[in-house]
Amino acid sequence: MPFAKQNKGNLGTICTMCGVVMWIDQNSRRMKLLTVEYSQWISMDHITAVKAD
Repeated sequence: MPFAKQNKGNLGTICTMCGVVMWIDQNSRRMKLLTVEYSQWISMDHITAVKAD
């Protein structure tokens, strides 16, 4: 489960996720992130930062 932190007011939620990018769908601008527990499609428009180990 991703770590989520509510922002002040109605600004939204910041989620921190760790995993491996398994697929990038350039047409739909999304990527599939694979973690130990599950896989999830994430819109590239919602990504604010990426860090590598």
